[in-house]
Amino acid sequence: MKIRLISIMAVAAIAATAGQPIERLELLDGEVLENARIKRADDDGATIFHAGGIVTIAWTNMPQSVVESNEVARAYIDRIERAAREERAEELRQIEKEREQKMRRKEKERELRARRNDPERQEKIKGLFSFWDGSCYRLKKLVKETMHDPKSFSHVKTVYRDAGSDVITVTMTFRGNNMLGGKVVNTVSALVDIYGDGIAIIGNEL
Repeated sequence: MKIRLISIMAVAAIAATAGQPIERLELLDGEVLENARIKRADDDGATIFHAGGIVTIAWTNMPQSVVESNEVARAYIDRIERAAREERAEELRQIEKEREQKMRRKEKERELRARRNDPERQEKIKGLFSFWDGSCYRLKKLVKETMHDPKSFSHVKTVYRDAGSDVITVTMTFRGNNMLGGKVVNTVSALVDIYGDGIAIIGNEL
């Protein structure tokens, strides 16, 4: 019985390809076309004349036997499958790329963490700040040199952020007189070189 069914499907496929009428063409979605004849085939599918009228059926809804026996359908399905394989390959390449980037970030984080915890480096950073008020010597000197009234300088607080590189980000809040003699509060941020004398202002808030 199974052999007979396969034979019937094969005959129907050959008939469909040859443009001969198919007594009963059952689509993958369950729809059945009586006395079906393929009149035109392209990437969109097959235009079929049948007992109920004219309809265009996508190749993805066609029985495999019909697809395999139609050159246009085979070429279309091959392109779809090839595109799907290429898309999957690209997805895998992207996943591998993201994995490698994540590994590199973790390795970099480990290196920076190790640098931040290095005792000698910590001593270098410690030496940048005053034991008495916690201000950064270099930043305090630079700020006072640019103030209208350097003698009015009053340190409020200093904090720093250490990312593990050769510089740290230092932020200092201070008070001082403006040109009108009024006391104002300023906040300044700078990149301070741990191993040299370099310093660069990166922000100034009045």
